[in-house]
Amino acid sequence: MSRRGIHPLLMGLDKTEQKTEEPSKQSDLTGNESAQRKRFIRSEEEDSGKQAA
Repeated sequence: MSRRGIHPLLMGLDKTEQKTEEPSKQSDLTGNESAQRKRFIRSEEEDSGKQAA
C-alpha cells in the first residue's frame, strides 16, 4: 500500500451510518437450520425458561 493510504470512498466514508436495532429473540425458524443449530436454539430456550422461573 502507498504511504498516502487508501481512498476515502473505498474505506466506506461515503456511506451513512445506519442505526440497527437488535431483534429481541428471533424465534421464527426457516426450516433450513442444521441439527447443531436446532440443539443450540433448544438449549437456549430451556436456559431462558429456567432463569425466568
